[in-house]
Amino acid sequence: MKVEQDSRWRVFCAVELPEEVRARVSAHIAELRGLFPGARASWARAEALHITLKFLGEIERARVEALSEAASKAAAAVRSFELQIAETGAFPPRGPARVLWLG
Repeated sequence: MKVEQDSRWRVFCAVELPEEVRARVSAHIAELRGLFPGARASWARAEALHITLKFLGEIERARVEALSEAASKAAAAVRSFELQIAETGAFPPRGPARVLWLG
């Protein structure tokens, strides 16, 4: 069965960031925008910032809701934890950067 490309979503599991962290990262983004005013970039909005735990790939839209419910159920069993941002980088590793990351 052929699945239309627009019937698939790029899906990942992620952790939302606390407001304080989003504000700090947003300040760094604003600084980068000032340093590179001519950059042809789509800068992330504060509300879209997150930590990707696992990229699941291209998933058929019809499966996304069930997958989301299963992930939410699994996440409910996980205790809170702390993360520290230790480095930055970009990908892909060769050619023009498409994504800048903190990790």
